[in-house]
Amino acid sequence: QNYASKSKLVQGSKLKAIIQGDGKITYKIIEEIEHETKIGILTKNKDRYQVIADGKTYNTLLAAVTFIKGEIGDSVSIRIPKGKDATYAAVEAIIPKGPTTE
Repeated sequence: QNYASKSKLVQGSKLKAIIQGDGKITYKIIEEIEHETKIGILTKNKDRYQVIADGKTYNTLLAAVTFIKGEIGDSVSIRIPKGKDATYAAVEAIIPKGPTTE
């Protein structure tokens, strides 16, 4: 989850697993799928974080949400495969809230 979160891995991209001499497995993106960026709202359904963008719900990785210090209700930018259906979105960043007026 950490690699997918930090690399902003988009569903459909191809990975290569590399097994080190000590048995540790590392991953490398070998082909990144074409993607698009959307803005959505971070939500939570039971124990799963999700982002709702353009009327569609995308699952996200817990590690991605904690990495950006996301909170339910935050506006976030996400990456999804361009022109393809996706169930998961890569979380890019929190969209800062504008100044409030009182």
